[in-house]
Formats: sequence, C-alpha cells, structure tokens
Amino acid sequence: AYSLGNFVNDQAKVHQKEGTILELQLSPEGVLSARITPVWIESTAPRFMEGDELRQMMEKIERLSAVFGD
Repeated sequence: AYSLGNFVNDQAKVHQKEGTILELQLSPEGVLSARITPVWIESTAPRFMEGDELRQMMEKIERLSAVFGD
C-alpha cells in the first residue's frame, strides 16, 4: 500500500492510471482479511473498473502476485 496522492494528482502515463484500493481488516493478532478493488484514475478521479477492464486487471494482479504463492 502507498500514497493516496495518485487519487488527487492527474497521472500522465497510462500505467500510472491503473491502481487498486486495498482494504484490510486488522486485529491485534494481525491481518484478518484483505480485499482489493481495481480502479482507473481519470482526470484526478478514481472510478471502479468493470467488465473486460476489470477482468484484465485481475488477471494482471494474479500474474504479478504468483511469485508470492498462496
């Protein structure tokens, strides 16, 4: 997880316009659950990805995450 600045500053490059919102449920013992919501930054406003765009982003996340295992 990193800065929320990407949501308020317009991004110049296409790869900078895609991102995710990370939601964690925490307890004193650690992380209970994690959820990501893919977004696209359009004119400094994030919008939720849908349809093919969402499917492609989820495939990309799975591919990039494979090195971490289950």
